[in-house]
Amino acid sequence: MDVASADNIVIMRGVSWETYLRLDHDRAGDKWPRLAFLDGELEIVSPHGREHELRKTLIERFLEAFAEERGVSLNGFGNTTFLDEARRAGLEPDVCYYVGDGDPPREPPHLAIEIAITSSGIDKLEIYRRLGVGEVWFWAKNTLAIFALESGGYSQLTTSPLLPELDVETLALLIRTTNPLRQTEAVKAFRESLRR
Repeated sequence: MDVASADNIVIMRGVSWETYLRLDHDRAGDKWPRLAFLDGELEIVSPHGREHELRKTLIERFLEAFAEERGVSLNGFGNTTFLDEARRAGLEPDVCYYVGDGDPPREPPHLAIEIAITSSGIDKLEIYRRLGVGEVWFWAKNTLAIFALESGGYSQLTTSPLLPELDVETLALLIRTTNPLRQTEAVKAFRESLRR
């Protein structure tokens, strides 16, 4: 099944924090378009369709199945908006989680996941760094990249510090190869593999 599509991205420069907040408020709870703000640059993204939503859904389903099978307290908060006026940064991840306790939206999520079907025009890792998000995953070009926040910024890793038992390569393979119309069967097979 062909799920290819591209996101529509607009970058505006010289945008005030107040304008960003007004645009965020004016969406009135709609999840589209997505907004990201960094130092007066505003990225407006309208994910265009199936591939973005399919990859996001597959990551969520496999990740939540993993957490349930391994007894990990994984608490999803979808695409909640996180912003910090003092640091001039804000966005809403495609999906985010707290591992264990958290205080959303006052405390940043422990894990944020971005589905990048089209190259972004704004440095989202810098936004996440300013917000203090401990771990960020990017799905781009059929690859899952994991970044962990350290003292100097983010480092790319091959495993998740938050979920060290998760086989990231297997997860990426499942996301790439799962038939969109056989999601439940794929998640069931994944659960059974975790039980062995």
